[in-house]
Amino acid sequence: MFYGTVAQANQAGYKEFSETVFSKKNGYVYSYTGLRGDAKRLYTAVTKGEEKRVQIIKCPTPEDQAKYVKEADLVFWACGY
Repeated sequence: MFYGTVAQANQAGYKEFSETVFSKKNGYVYSYTGLRGDAKRLYTAVTKGEEKRVQIIKCPTPEDQAKYVKEADLVFWACGY
């Protein structure tokens, strides 16, 4: 997820980044690849359990993906830029 500063990410409770990589406290967090806007709000709601209609599944291979894609009503492919 994109945050304008490391402090903003910490304030939001977002911990899925390395503070050694993003060591500049006033620097961006995931400025090129992070979720923004509606996608960021949706992800936050899903991870907090507020949005229950969405399930996030990490599938590293096409074989892993296939079983979920067959059964899904809708699939969002979130692979970055």
